[in-house]
Amino acid sequence: MGRLPAVALLVALSASTWAGEWSKYVAPDRSFSIHYPGGWTAGAEGGSVEFRCGATGELVRLLSLGREAGDTPRAVAEAVVDMLRQGGLPDVTVREWQEGDEPEASITFVAAYTDEGRSYVADVLVAKTGDGALWVSYSAPEADYSAERSRVLFAAMLGSLAEGDESVPPEAALPELGSGQMDRNARAFVFVLEFAMGAPFSSAQEKVILDAFQADIGQLSAQDQAAFDAYPDLVAKIRRLGEADVEGYRHSLRETLREVVGEAGDSPAFRVLTEELDRSGEVVAAGPPPLVRAAAQAMGEMLAYGRLLQEDPTAMPDSLDPEVAAAIRDEAIEAWDTLDDNTQKLVADAPGIWMVARTVLRDGQPAEQAALRRQIEALAAVQIQATPPPAAPDQPAPDDPNEGGESKPTSWVTHNALMEMNQMTFNTNMWSNGYSGWTPLGKIW
Repeated sequence: MGRLPAVALLVALSASTWAGEWSKYVAPDRSFSIHYPGGWTAGAEGGSVEFRCGATGELVRLLSLGREAGDTPRAVAEAVVDMLRQGGLPDVTVREWQEGDEPEASITFVAAYTDEGRSYVADVLVAKTGDGALWVSYSAPEADYSAERSRVLFAAMLGSLAEGDESVPPEAALPELGSGQMDRNARAFVFVLEFAMGAPFSSAQEKVILDAFQADIGQLSAQDQAAFDAYPDLVAKIRRLGEADVEGYRHSLRETLREVVGEAGDSPAFRVLTEELDRSGEVVAAGPPPLVRAAAQAMGEMLAYGRLLQEDPTAMPDSLDPEVAAAIRDEAIEAWDTLDDNTQKLVADAPGIWMVARTVLRDGQPAEQAALRRQIEALAAVQIQATPPPAAPDQPAPDDPNEGGESKPTSWVTHNALMEMNQMTFNTNMWSNGYSGWTPLGKIW
């Protein structure tokens, strides 16, 4: 790999005082040495060194690259990602780009990919060196990934990097692997709530409820936390229900949920849930049909995400700007009485469309995700292009909505674009993955 880069200076060590078991790797040409977790295997090939844990599927890769790889850390990173896509990992996606204190010196990002049918998450650092660049990545199966373990492992290994064979063991204890069980349980719990109530949450509501749920669960004993492990299995059971059984099972769950909420007392999670649901059902524009806040909010979030995709094609829904979503929500409310009946029906179904879209973007196949991103971006582009610009400060807006542009009934969002989005979402995800009670026209449960 050549001379030792000064990459260790980019890492702020944050280690405990307990020294765990570490093994030392010395490069064949003795140009550098580094410590890695005991029990892992190390191997070098060309300009790459890999440290693997066969039992857990974890992998740390150090890759030395020449000047031809790129002029900036991001260019180097994108070149390696392209190489990985062509070399057997075609579904690699990247997100959360973050430049270092010196933008031309380093960059970090998160990658996701599938290998042999298993989903992985990787944290990656790319740093420029005197004679090229260094790629350092840590990947783990998505279900077991732990951000804290990744952070400590990066700091410990790169902190031990030294010239020659001078590496010394880091004083760091690796946190346990995160099974991801709490997150899976929380998302399954939200899914069951949505199923029982027949009303999907907006992205903002989902985040509030997930945060409150995890805060509550974190205070329970391990035994009490384990009781929630049943929720992912319950989701699987719901997905297997035949259409004739859906309504009866939903009614049973809804009655159980009422009892749980009644016994929850001052639980912050249930208090938030009640407040959010009461607010989501508020009528914000008269009908028929009336527009409820949940539908207007879902449209706002979906279109705000579409605008974000125009800037960053790999962005995830969690990164959308809530202020932009709120502004678009208010536009939907203002334009409601000018939309035709069919478009109003589709906008009313927006919570279901948006919930399914988020599910696809989180858990769907790469081809489905790419197609869905294109649909959402196109939907946002239609709305941006058709919405009349605000009047100049010294020129009042025309009284006639048809003056100077397209009439408002078709200007806020077009029926065809939204219908295409609706069919794409439901057909490719809900029907193909065995969800019952969903139709291409947005019928929920």
